[in-house]
Amino acid sequence: MLARSALAGRNPEGETMFDQRLRTNPRAFVLVIAVTIVAAFATIGVAAGSASAAGNDVVVFDIDGTLTSDTLSNTPHPGAVDAVKAYKAKGYAVVYLTARWKPVQELYTRAWLALNGFPDQPLYMSSSLLISDSATVKYKTSALAKIEVGTPEVKYAYGDSTTDFRAYANAGVAQANVYALKRAGSSSCESGTWNACLVNYTGHLPFIAALPPGT
Repeated sequence: MLARSALAGRNPEGETMFDQRLRTNPRAFVLVIAVTIVAAFATIGVAAGSASAAGNDVVVFDIDGTLTSDTLSNTPHPGAVDAVKAYKAKGYAVVYLTARWKPVQELYTRAWLALNGFPDQPLYMSSSLLISDSATVKYKTSALAKIEVGTPEVKYAYGDSTTDFRAYANAGVAQANVYALKRAGSSSCESGTWNACLVNYTGHLPFIAALPPGT
């Protein structure tokens, strides 16, 4: 209602601006409305990154190049949504950890996750703009320590960049439980301490299905 009332002017055919924009560019306009809705609910702290995961073993997913098919893409990796849901169904505490700049990108990030069907889970974002690899590693290492407060440990971790893998190693995540995602158009995964390089999540789903429940 908030978005529609702001666009209440009508054309000669009786359409409001809301109806006109939805008809001419539905996908782009739906995203705008989704951002408005997310903004309305943001004040109640839904899945806020300020809280640690709820006491079970944790699975961490980076976003850019890890849940998305590339660092500049808005398209999810095939099977990414199913992978997150599979871990959640097994009782693991799923967390999204990204170097995106929270003051500027939080609303869009939450809208993107929701629109693509990702479960509503804690989202950790940087409060400052990170402009170097060392700053990114430092931020993610610190965030992982906060995530583990009150939880057994970060059990599995997924990333696409060397900075992800360095942070996971700093946090003590076992190499056997770290998985790299290959970015679209790349010939291989980025270097780092990881167990396997995944083209996408589709072939990885049986592995998740065979895991014991999270504790």
